Amino acid sequence: MQSTSGERRVHGWLVVDKPRGISSYKVVATIKHLFKIRKAGHAGTLDLEASGLLAVALGEATKTISFQTDSTKEYTFKVVWGAQTDTDDSSGLKIHVNKKVPKEIEILKVLELFKGNLEQIPPIYSAKKINGERAYKLARKKIDVNLSEKKIHVFKLDLIEYKKNIAEFFIRCSKGTYVRAMARDMGKALGCFGHADDIRRISSGVLNLKDAIKFEKIKELSSYDLSKSIIPTRKILEHLIEIKCSENQYFRLTHGSPIKIANTLEYDDAWASYLDVPIALGKTESGFFTPRKVLKIV
Repeated sequence: MQSTSGERRVHGWLVVDKPRGISSYKVVATIKHLFKIRKAGHAGTLDLEASGLLAVALGEATKTISFQTDSTKEYTFKVVWGAQTDTDDSSGLKIHVNKKVPKEIEILKVLELFKGNLEQIPPIYSAKKINGERAYKLARKKIDVNLSEKKIHVFKLDLIEYKKNIAEFFIRCSKGTYVRAMARDMGKALGCFGHADDIRRISSGVLNLKDAIKFEKIKELSSYDLSKSIIPTRKILEHLIEIKCSENQYFRLTHGSPIKIANTLEYDDAWASYLDVPIALGKTESGFFTPRKVLKIV
Protein backbone atom coordinates (compact mmCIF):
# COMPACT_ATOMS: atom_id res chain seq x y z
CA MET A 1 0.00 0.00 0.00
CA GLN A 2 1.22 3.53 -0.84
CA SER A 3 0.68 6.67 1.23
CA THR A 4 -0.26 10.04 -0.25
CA SER A 5 3.32 11.20 0.27
CA GLY A 6 4.62 8.43 -2.00
CA GLU A 7 6.11 6.38 0.84
CA ARG A 8 4.95 2.78 1.09
CA ARG A 9 2.93 1.77 4.14
CA VAL A 10 4.82 -1.25 5.48
CA HIS A 11 4.45 -2.21 9.13
CA GLY A 12 5.69 -5.21 11.08
CA TRP A 13 8.89 -7.11 11.79
CA LEU A 14 11.36 -8.77 9.46
CA VAL A 15 13.76 -11.33 10.92
CA VAL A 16 17.10 -11.44 9.13
CA ASP A 17 19.89 -14.01 9.38
CA LYS A 18 22.87 -11.65 9.30
CA PRO A 19 26.20 -13.06 8.10
CA ARG A 20 29.61 -12.19 9.54
CA GLY A 21 31.26 -9.12 8.07
CA ILE A 22 28.02 -7.16 7.52
CA SER A 23 26.98 -4.44 9.97
CA SER A 24 23.52 -4.30 11.52
CA TYR A 25 23.22 -0.77 10.08
CA LYS A 26 23.80 -2.04 6.55
CA VAL A 27 21.06 -4.67 6.95
CA VAL A 28 18.56 -2.01 8.01
CA ALA A 29 19.66 0.38 5.25
CA THR A 30 19.24 -2.36 2.63
CA ILE A 31 15.72 -3.18 3.83
CA LYS A 32 14.70 0.49 3.86
CA HIS A 33 15.91 0.83 0.29
CA LEU A 34 14.06 -2.29 -0.89
CA PHE A 35 10.78 -1.24 0.69
CA LYS A 36 11.28 2.46 -0.07
CA ILE A 37 10.41 3.40 3.51
CA ARG A 38 11.89 5.95 5.90
CA LYS A 39 11.12 4.29 9.24
CA ALA A 40 13.01 1.11 10.12
CA GLY A 41 15.30 0.04 12.93
CA HIS A 42 16.76 -3.03 14.57
CA ALA A 43 16.23 -4.35 18.11
CA GLY A 44 19.68 -5.14 19.48
CA THR A 45 22.87 -4.66 17.49
CA LEU A 46 24.79 -7.70 16.30
CA ASP A 47 28.56 -7.18 16.17
CA LEU A 48 30.19 -7.05 12.76
CA GLU A 49 31.85 -10.44 13.39
CA ALA A 50 28.67 -12.03 14.82
CA SER A 51 25.98 -13.74 12.78
CA GLY A 52 22.39 -14.78 13.25
CA LEU A 53 19.10 -13.21 14.19
CA LEU A 54 18.64 -9.50 13.63
CA ALA A 55 15.07 -8.31 14.28
CA VAL A 56 14.17 -5.32 12.08
CA ALA A 57 11.08 -3.21 12.77
CA LEU A 58 9.33 -1.55 9.83
CA GLY A 59 7.10 1.52 9.81
CA GLU A 60 4.91 1.91 12.89
CA ALA A 61 6.41 -1.26 14.37
CA THR A 62 9.47 0.86 15.23
CA LYS A 63 7.40 2.16 18.17
CA THR A 64 7.54 -1.36 19.66
CA ILE A 65 11.34 -1.77 19.41
CA SER A 66 11.89 -1.32 23.15
CA PHE A 67 9.78 -4.40 23.94
CA GLN A 68 11.88 -6.54 21.61
CA THR A 69 15.20 -5.03 22.74
CA ASP A 70 14.37 -5.84 26.38
CA SER A 71 13.71 -9.52 25.61
CA THR A 72 15.87 -12.53 26.52
CA LYS A 73 18.47 -13.56 23.93
CA GLU A 74 20.06 -16.91 23.05
CA TYR A 75 23.45 -17.45 21.40
CA THR A 76 25.91 -20.13 20.51
CA PHE A 77 29.57 -19.12 20.56
CA LYS A 78 33.07 -20.51 20.73
CA VAL A 79 35.91 -19.57 23.04
CA VAL A 80 39.47 -19.98 21.85
CA TRP A 81 41.67 -20.52 24.91
CA GLY A 82 45.21 -19.22 25.21
CA ALA A 83 44.86 -15.63 24.03
CA GLN A 84 42.95 -12.49 24.95
CA THR A 85 42.46 -9.89 22.21
CA ASP A 86 41.82 -6.15 22.38
CA THR A 87 38.34 -6.68 20.85
CA ASP A 88 37.64 -9.86 22.86
CA ASP A 89 36.98 -11.74 19.63
CA SER A 90 38.98 -13.23 16.77
CA SER A 91 39.12 -9.95 14.81
CA GLY A 92 41.38 -8.26 17.36
CA LEU A 93 45.06 -8.17 18.22
CA LYS A 94 46.39 -10.52 20.88
CA ILE A 95 47.22 -8.65 24.08
CA HIS A 96 47.71 -11.56 26.49
CA VAL A 97 48.79 -15.13 25.73
CA ASN A 98 49.14 -18.30 27.76
CA LYS A 99 50.08 -21.85 26.81
CA LYS A 100 47.73 -23.39 29.36
CA VAL A 101 44.85 -25.43 27.89
CA PRO A 102 42.07 -26.02 30.45
CA LYS A 103 40.59 -29.46 31.04
CA GLU A 104 36.91 -30.03 30.38
CA ILE A 105 36.20 -30.58 34.07
CA GLU A 106 37.78 -27.18 34.85
CA ILE A 107 35.54 -25.51 32.27
CA LEU A 108 32.41 -27.16 33.67
CA LYS A 109 33.28 -26.00 37.18
CA VAL A 110 33.94 -22.40 36.18
CA LEU A 111 30.63 -22.17 34.29
CA GLU A 112 28.80 -22.04 37.62
CA LEU A 113 30.48 -18.67 38.29
CA PHE A 114 28.85 -17.23 35.16
CA LYS A 115 25.19 -18.00 35.85
CA GLY A 116 22.53 -15.93 37.57
CA ASN A 117 22.86 -12.23 38.44
CA LEU A 118 26.25 -10.90 37.35
CA GLU A 119 28.12 -7.63 36.88
CA GLN A 120 29.96 -7.42 33.59
CA ILE A 121 32.36 -4.86 32.12
CA PRO A 122 31.53 -4.39 28.40
CA PRO A 123 34.36 -4.77 25.83
CA ILE A 124 36.21 -1.54 25.11
CA TYR A 125 35.33 -2.06 21.45
CA SER A 126 31.60 -1.62 22.03
CA ALA A 127 28.89 0.95 21.31
CA LYS A 128 28.74 2.10 24.93
CA LYS A 129 29.08 5.87 25.24
CA ILE A 130 31.70 7.73 27.28
CA ASN A 131 31.04 11.48 27.52
CA GLY A 132 28.89 11.26 24.41
CA GLU A 133 31.35 9.29 22.25
CA ARG A 134 31.24 5.58 21.41
CA ALA A 135 33.78 3.48 23.27
CA TYR A 136 35.02 1.75 20.11
CA LYS A 137 35.84 5.11 18.50
CA LEU A 138 37.94 6.07 21.51
CA ALA A 139 39.65 2.66 21.51
CA ARG A 140 40.57 3.06 17.83
CA LYS A 141 42.20 6.40 18.67
CA LYS A 142 44.24 4.58 21.37
CA ILE A 143 42.49 6.60 24.09
CA ASP A 144 42.11 4.78 27.41
CA VAL A 145 38.58 3.42 27.81
CA ASN A 146 37.20 2.77 31.29
CA LEU A 147 33.71 1.29 31.28
CA SER A 148 31.70 0.65 34.43
CA GLU A 149 30.19 -2.70 35.31
CA LYS A 150 26.66 -3.43 34.07
CA LYS A 151 24.16 -5.76 35.71
CA ILE A 152 23.15 -8.74 33.57
CA HIS A 153 21.49 -12.10 34.12
CA VAL A 154 22.54 -15.44 32.64
CA PHE A 155 19.67 -17.93 32.73
CA LYS A 156 21.53 -20.84 31.13
CA LEU A 157 25.14 -21.52 30.10
CA ASP A 158 26.08 -24.94 28.74
CA LEU A 159 29.19 -26.48 27.20
CA ILE A 160 28.19 -27.96 23.83
CA GLU A 161 31.52 -29.32 22.60
CA TYR A 162 35.21 -29.14 23.44
CA LYS A 163 37.96 -29.92 20.93
CA LYS A 164 41.66 -29.11 21.32
CA ASN A 165 41.74 -25.52 22.64
CA ILE A 166 38.26 -24.47 21.44
CA ALA A 167 35.05 -24.80 23.48
CA GLU A 168 31.56 -24.18 22.11
CA PHE A 169 28.79 -22.88 24.38
CA PHE A 170 25.08 -22.11 24.47
CA ILE A 171 23.87 -19.13 26.48
CA ARG A 172 20.46 -17.68 27.35
CA CYS A 173 20.87 -14.22 28.80
CA SER A 174 19.31 -10.85 29.51
CA LYS A 175 19.60 -7.78 27.33
CA GLY A 176 22.93 -5.98 27.62
CA THR A 177 24.98 -9.17 27.91
CA TYR A 178 28.17 -9.17 25.85
CA VAL A 179 29.14 -12.67 24.73
CA ARG A 180 32.64 -11.39 23.95
CA ALA A 181 33.00 -10.28 27.55
CA MET A 182 31.81 -13.71 28.75
CA ALA A 183 34.61 -15.32 26.73
CA ARG A 184 37.17 -12.85 28.11
CA ASP A 185 36.09 -13.34 31.71
CA MET A 186 35.91 -17.15 31.49
CA GLY A 187 39.46 -17.16 30.13
CA LYS A 188 40.65 -15.06 33.06
CA ALA A 189 38.83 -17.27 35.56
CA LEU A 190 40.54 -20.34 34.09
CA GLY A 191 43.94 -18.65 34.15
CA CYS A 192 44.55 -19.21 30.44
CA PHE A 193 42.93 -16.17 28.71
CA GLY A 194 40.39 -16.54 25.93
CA HIS A 195 38.46 -14.75 23.19
CA ALA A 196 35.16 -15.35 21.40
CA ASP A 197 34.63 -16.66 17.89
CA ASP A 198 31.62 -17.70 15.78
CA ILE A 199 29.08 -15.78 17.88
CA ARG A 200 25.62 -16.57 16.55
CA ARG A 201 22.32 -15.24 17.90
CA ILE A 202 19.66 -17.93 17.57
CA SER A 203 16.69 -16.30 19.29
CA SER A 204 15.45 -12.99 20.65
CA GLY A 205 12.27 -13.01 22.69
CA VAL A 206 9.51 -14.71 20.66
CA LEU A 207 11.58 -14.58 17.47
CA ASN A 208 14.03 -17.26 16.37
CA LEU A 209 16.04 -18.27 13.33
CA LYS A 210 13.24 -20.39 11.84
CA ASP A 211 11.50 -17.05 11.12
CA ALA A 212 14.60 -15.59 9.47
CA ILE A 213 15.54 -14.82 5.88
CA LYS A 214 19.22 -14.93 4.96
CA PHE A 215 20.57 -11.47 4.15
CA GLU A 216 21.97 -12.71 0.83
CA LYS A 217 18.48 -13.81 -0.23
CA ILE A 218 16.89 -10.51 0.81
CA LYS A 219 18.93 -8.67 -1.78
CA GLU A 220 17.55 -10.97 -4.50
CA LEU A 221 13.86 -10.59 -3.60
CA SER A 222 11.37 -7.97 -4.74
CA SER A 223 9.66 -5.88 -2.06
CA TYR A 224 6.45 -7.81 -2.80
CA ASP A 225 8.08 -11.20 -2.18
CA LEU A 226 9.86 -9.85 0.88
CA SER A 227 6.60 -8.50 2.33
CA LYS A 228 5.31 -12.10 2.58
CA SER A 229 7.85 -12.70 5.35
CA ILE A 230 6.79 -9.74 7.50
CA ILE A 231 5.72 -10.77 11.01
CA PRO A 232 2.71 -8.84 12.38
CA THR A 233 3.51 -6.23 15.02
CA ARG A 234 1.17 -7.91 17.52
CA LYS A 235 3.51 -10.91 17.88
CA ILE A 236 6.04 -8.74 19.72
CA LEU A 237 3.31 -7.54 22.11
CA GLU A 238 1.52 -10.79 22.90
CA HIS A 239 3.19 -11.19 26.31
CA LEU A 240 1.52 -7.93 27.42
CA ILE A 241 -2.10 -7.20 28.37
CA GLU A 242 -4.26 -6.53 25.29
CA ILE A 243 -7.24 -4.15 25.38
CA LYS A 244 -9.69 -4.91 22.55
CA CYS A 245 -11.42 -1.77 21.38
CA SER A 246 -14.73 -0.86 19.82
CA GLU A 247 -14.87 1.50 16.86
CA ASN A 248 -15.64 4.47 19.11
CA GLN A 249 -12.72 3.60 21.40
CA TYR A 250 -10.47 3.26 18.37
CA PHE A 251 -11.26 6.82 17.27
CA ARG A 252 -10.65 8.16 20.80
CA LEU A 253 -7.26 6.46 21.04
CA THR A 254 -6.14 7.66 17.61
CA HIS A 255 -6.58 11.19 18.95
CA GLY A 256 -4.54 10.37 22.06
CA SER A 257 -7.48 10.25 24.48
CA PRO A 258 -7.83 7.63 27.24
CA ILE A 259 -10.65 5.08 27.15
CA LYS A 260 -12.64 3.46 29.96
CA ILE A 261 -12.09 -0.30 30.27
CA ALA A 262 -13.61 -3.15 32.27
CA ASN A 263 -10.19 -4.34 33.52
CA THR A 264 -9.37 -2.51 36.76
CA LEU A 265 -5.91 -4.06 37.24
CA GLU A 266 -2.97 -1.71 36.74
CA TYR A 267 -0.26 -2.48 34.19
CA ASP A 268 2.60 -0.15 33.27
CA ASP A 269 2.77 -1.73 29.82
CA ALA A 270 -0.32 -2.68 27.84
CA TRP A 271 -1.57 -2.32 24.29
CA ALA A 272 -4.86 -1.68 22.59
CA SER A 273 -6.10 -3.33 19.40
CA TYR A 274 -8.87 -2.79 16.90
CA LEU A 275 -9.81 -5.60 14.51
CA ASP A 276 -6.81 -7.54 15.94
CA VAL A 277 -4.38 -4.82 14.87
CA PRO A 278 -2.30 -2.86 17.46
CA ILE A 279 -3.41 0.77 17.60
CA ALA A 280 -1.80 2.10 20.78
CA LEU A 281 0.79 1.40 23.48
CA GLY A 282 0.10 2.62 26.98
CA LYS A 283 -0.87 1.71 30.53
CA THR A 284 -3.99 0.74 32.48
CA GLU A 285 -4.86 2.64 35.63
CA SER A 286 -8.05 3.25 37.65
CA GLY A 287 -10.24 1.58 35.04
CA PHE A 288 -8.77 3.51 32.09
CA PHE A 289 -6.31 2.74 29.31
CA THR A 290 -4.12 5.75 28.63
CA PRO A 291 -2.12 5.75 25.36
CA ARG A 292 1.55 6.73 25.29
CA LYS A 293 2.13 6.01 21.62
CA VAL A 294 -0.45 5.72 18.84
CA LEU A 295 0.25 3.19 16.08
CA LYS A 296 -1.13 4.27 12.71
CA ILE A 297 -1.43 0.82 11.20
CA VAL A 298 -5.19 0.45 10.61
